[in-house]
Amino acid sequence: MNWDEATAQDFIKKLEEAVKRKRGGGDFPCPLCTNNEWEVPPGFTISTLQSELPNLSLGGPSIPSIPIICKNCGFLAQIALGPLGMFPKGEKAMLGAQSEHAN
Repeated sequence: MNWDEATAQDFIKKLEEAVKRKRGGGDFPCPLCTNNEWEVPPGFTISTLQSELPNLSLGGPSIPSIPIICKNCGFLAQIALGPLGMFPKGEKAMLGAQSEHAN
């Protein structure tokens, strides 16, 4: 999956639908300042999971996500792609994939 305007719009639509299902519609306020305006930077983030510290392992299980940033205070949230159904067909994620808990 590559980042482009269509990916961004698809993400925003799916996130709004998920919030509407969970909250019954309405705003999605920032947990720090209660602002309702968010920015979506142009790209993905990947959080790698580590089985031990302080060693750093590259590769292995990860959680692909898209960050959102509060336009007022800068609070950063990462939204996992899996529960939003945004993994391309044929790609398999270690974590964050769709599950019955996503709804």
